[in-house]
Amino acid sequence: MVLVKAFGRNRSGKRGGAPYSPQLGTVADLAAFAGNVLATLTWGSVSGAVSFQVQYKLTSEPTIWTDFGSPVAAPATGASVTGLTNSSGYDFRVIASNGADTTTSNTASATPTTPGAGMVV
Repeated sequence: MVLVKAFGRNRSGKRGGAPYSPQLGTVADLAAFAGNVLATLTWGSVSGAVSFQVQYKLTSEPTIWTDFGSPVAAPATGASVTGLTNSSGYDFRVIASNGADTTTSNTASATPTTPGAGMVV
């Protein structure tokens, strides 16, 4: 029996232990738009990203972030967070990953509201 151990190339191009992961760009320009029991998020494209994890928290909670669903595959530049409570303020952030590194976006806020005059549903 022959055992073969595969190695990738590290960032310097030399053979090494971990496979090479491309440089991960920054998640920028996160924006949140309120809807009825939801918020729609948009962000700029991120070079080197493989997936994005959307997180949210009540604005009144200082550090308790919750993952929303499973990570979204790149090259996504937006997502909708559903199941929110109208009239409650929420903060959102997006964490990009390339499998080796992560970067976190700015924080964006939105307060979902009940549809009314002038609101697009």
